[in-house]
Amino acid sequence: MGKLASRANMTIASVAGAGLGAVTVGALVGGYQTFTTAGILDGETISYVLQDGTNWEIGEGIWTASSTSFTRPAPQYSSAGVGVGAIITTTGTAFIDALTSDLSPNFMNINKQEVLFNYTLATGWNSHSVGPITVASGFAVTIPSGSVWVVI
Repeated sequence: MGKLASRANMTIASVAGAGLGAVTVGALVGGYQTFTTAGILDGETISYVLQDGTNWEIGEGIWTASSTSFTRPAPQYSSAGVGVGAIITTTGTAFIDALTSDLSPNFMNINKQEVLFNYTLATGWNSHSVGPITVASGFAVTIPSGSVWVVI
């Protein structure tokens, strides 16, 4: 699950470099906060939206503060199709938003069965998932000391 919009409000920026790879966030759009100022920590999983004309994409990525960029390992949906990245140019915008996958009905917890990105649980937090859960090759889930991830 990415970082919910309620924890990272007012974050819209231009895209300084993208294509189909990592997205470099550029200048802020009229009065909005940087991702870092909005509380996004280095290495944190974010839920993002990219838009460039009629091209758009939503997914989860990993924020890298030093390069003001985030990865796009497996977009959830885009104007190019399910699981396919959209071509975003420097005329596009990037922002953090709550995706459907970030929101669970109040009577159940939902989760995917395969982890397709690196994820680090925030220090001081615990988590649970319903298994089986598979972490895809080349990816890792990091649980800090004192935190717990339970797979039921």
